[in-house]
Amino acid sequence: MRNKHTDHHSSSYRPLSLIGHNDKNSSTAKAFLKDAWKSLLASVTLMSVLASTQAESLHVRVTAENLMPENGALITPPWIGFHEGDFDLFDPGSKASASLESLAEDGNPAGLSTDFQPETNTRQDAVLNSIGPIPPGAKVAKDFFLETDAPMHHYLSYAAMIIPSNDAFIGNGNPQNFPIIDGNGNFIELDLLLTKQNVYDAGVELNDEFPENTPALGQMMPNTGQDENGVIRVHTGLMPTGAGGVVDQQAFSNADFTKIDAPIARIRVSIVEPNWVDVTFRVQNQAPSNGVYLTPVWMGFHDGTVKVFEKNQPASSALERIAEDGDPSALNTWFSNLPGSGVQQVVTSGMQPPVFSPGTSREVTWTLNANDPRNRYLSFVSMVIPSNDAFIANMEPIQIFDDGGNLVFNTFRLGGAAVLDAGTEQNSEAPEDTPLLGQSVPNTGMGEMGVIQSHEGFMQLGLGGVLDNPMFSHADFTHPPYPLFELQANPALSITSVSVSEGELTLNWTGGKPPFQVQQKPNANEVDWTNIGNASDMMSRSWTLDGAQGFYRVVSVGENAAPATSKYRLTFDASWSAVTHPVSFPGNPHFSGLIGATHNAAGQIWQPGERATPGIENMAETGSKSPLQNEIQAAIESGWADTLISPSSSPRGGLENFFHLFS
Repeated sequence: MRNKHTDHHSSSYRPLSLIGHNDKNSSTAKAFLKDAWKSLLASVTLMSVLASTQAESLHVRVTAENLMPENGALITPPWIGFHEGDFDLFDPGSKASASLESLAEDGNPAGLSTDFQPETNTRQDAVLNSIGPIPPGAKVAKDFFLETDAPMHHYLSYAAMIIPSNDAFIGNGNPQNFPIIDGNGNFIELDLLLTKQNVYDAGVELNDEFPENTPALGQMMPNTGQDENGVIRVHTGLMPTGAGGVVDQQAFSNADFTKIDAPIARIRVSIVEPNWVDVTFRVQNQAPSNGVYLTPVWMGFHDGTVKVFEKNQPASSALERIAEDGDPSALNTWFSNLPGSGVQQVVTSGMQPPVFSPGTSREVTWTLNANDPRNRYLSFVSMVIPSNDAFIANMEPIQIFDDGGNLVFNTFRLGGAAVLDAGTEQNSEAPEDTPLLGQSVPNTGMGEMGVIQSHEGFMQLGLGGVLDNPMFSHADFTHPPYPLFELQANPALSITSVSVSEGELTLNWTGGKPPFQVQQKPNANEVDWTNIGNASDMMSRSWTLDGAQGFYRVVSVGENAAPATSKYRLTFDASWSAVTHPVSFPGNPHFSGLIGATHNAAGQIWQPGERATPGIENMAETGSKSPLQNEIQAAIESGWADTLISPSSSPRGGLENFFHLFS
């Protein structure tokens, strides 16, 4: 007895259901669009299912806390680096490197990061989030995604400056002191308490504690103190009270870390458990009848660092392709290679053809990991058609979740004034250069070499442009008011509790869009559901049971409500381990990535007694999902398969992995 929905698992998302709605398309318009769009699709790749760009990874959070007492020393936001165990930050008794000197004297970690990534970005490093130095009692944190099978992420190093001081710092000299992932890919939680024995003197600047040489006391520019030409050693402490140094300042009267017998700082590395949240997004073209159309909408989740465009700057080649031809494939590739990128999807209208005509809307429900920073922000792009290179997009990322994993986004709207000109193709509006008017192949217009700016609108009537076509008589988006695009997000419908008391059953639920209808059927073999009472906006319903058993569900019955679907769980139990197979058990045990498909009774991926396809052969010999993934995609296009199952994680011996299937 629960609300049923479609569910498909990957590392940080699960797409649930899609529904399209259109009440303004005439059969003539549909026929026109089908013919016009067919030729364009010959060279345009549309991604109609959600795809993850996130590799198999371990989501960890590194937290740093200043445990000094009130009026104690500050700590700069620590630099953190994950590596293969051979990044030697320093050796006590030896001279500090130039990069460590910069951190120890001025709190600048840039040189360390450069040393850490000398050639390729195979290791991973960052400075923990903070606006400024960490005061006593405060903590900062940052999330990392570590590749469990990649040795370059198996060890941790850290470094931070203690201020006010001339060149005091904390850090680990032995690069293999703190393993985070063992040889079998298992996570090792770290809880590191740092004491006065962990504070070092870099030996690069005399400890005079003069204000002009000491950060937080009066130093105005870096590298201003007198050189010491010494070696790294455990710090002996600050100047005593009355000597005119740091501790004579009231704000730092307890800053001498050598006088504290308790820990002065703490660094923790812990697993971030996923927080799966169902969110329903609704995309709608709000243009009037005979207004502009929108291509399928590209949507990408990320950590807030992604900007698809900047006004008054040239469009990227990826943006050019979607702005001129509605082709998101280059944008998919560009987005996949960004460090802060999460999942992405191209949302079609659900109609044939897949464009959003005026009034068309579609809902897509995803289960997103709200604890994953790569799911906290959203960017979208859609081409405005018919045009040469008009598009809509959000320049600033839209925040979906806050740092606590709470859904904070509701509605985003754009009017005609928000339409942008990519500046990549001259606005000739010639049919052969304009999608839906006559363009047969992509990228056929005259190049413009301009910059992104607000679109000035279509050519005036009588000049042979878009507005002269009766189908687009209301396509002048510069005529206010011109509502064009709306994106909504709501928590997905989910039953939260079921209880029976004295013959009365009560359901409670959250999310969804009212009105809601409770339905029942006597057994699982029944096709039809029967309404219980009338639909209402209430989030709870109680009624008297009239049978020994039954199946119940709650559905949204308002406009554009998502259809009822079923949810299945398939469990892969990888029980193979050193315990079950102790003889010659390998050092890095794992299965290949899982792959499969949902399909009808007539479909088959492989069959005993028949020759293996190239995809099955490659999977069985190398563990690669290619070209089996392409074979399944071809089956989907042929109609006997429905959904590709390809979770990003690979099950390990002794661990249990779950992934979910569409019904």
